Amino acid sequence: MARPSPSREGSSFAKQGDDYSEGESVEANVQKVQTSHELDLDATMEMLSHITIDISEEEAELARVEKEARTAVIYFIDRGLRESHVEEWVEKELMLNKKLKVTSVTYMGPKNYHIQFETQQDRDSSLSRHRITYQHQDFVIVKWTLDAEEHSYAPERFPVWVRFASLTFRTQSLHIHKIVDSMGPVLCRAKRMDNSSRPIVRACIEWKRGIPPPTTIRVNVGGDRTILPVDFTHFPNSCFRCRRLGHGAEFCHGDPLFVDNPSGAPIGKRLKKERLNRSEKARLKPKPDAKPLTLNATVTPTAM
Repeated sequence: MARPSPSREGSSFAKQGDDYSEGESVEANVQKVQTSHELDLDATMEMLSHITIDISEEEAELARVEKEARTAVIYFIDRGLRESHVEEWVEKELMLNKKLKVTSVTYMGPKNYHIQFETQQDRDSSLSRHRITYQHQDFVIVKWTLDAEEHSYAPERFPVWVRFASLTFRTQSLHIHKIVDSMGPVLCRAKRMDNSSRPIVRACIEWKRGIPPPTTIRVNVGGDRTILPVDFTHFPNSCFRCRRLGHGAEFCHGDPLFVDNPSGAPIGKRLKKERLNRSEKARLKPKPDAKPLTLNATVTPTAM
């Protein structure tokens, strides 16, 4: 009598005999497999925890210098814009108009964006010489520092314009550059204002945040002591009267002046005014006096 062939289930159980002992139940075998997997995971995690990466001080300093040389920071004075608006401005003004090569624009905070350039020359060309206004928001472009990686970053220095309206020709021609260099890092060298009837000299420097600007500077030329009136503004020319008469910024309504700000950033009175939309402006606008309605009509009597 022929012996029946083993079924598929029997052959499968026989094949698994190497992994599972006949005396143990199925639940015990499954528990053993799970425990082995857990042990393997713990061993792997323990092995990975011993991996260390050593970065030398020279490599860290080289990376910092390289990023500092090719990175600029867009900092909004009042409040920021959306990332799409910032990218739109960068593409239009920096890439198309100035022909600068920008590799990336990174959002770091509501008032802080990082711009990466291909070369340091492009980075230097993008730095602000005055405040820039876009979508009714004012901002400046400054150099990148390690502090710019923080969420609540505010620049340590801001670009400002220094104007000298009462200079003698000797001081203007011989000593003006030394005077400007002693006030802070120079962005634009001292130069006489064009189309001006007065000898007004202006220069763009970086001014430290939180320090009130002086109104006069004492200069000792040899044995002579001279007091020079100086004016700090955010724009090279505030208005036509600034160019023609050289009056101070406190008398100019076209230039945001330095005022107290909790963050220490110098903002202008124009930014502190409440922004009214069109409906509010229309509501606050005085309405003209209503005139009585007069109808000029001629009544013709009809015959009965």
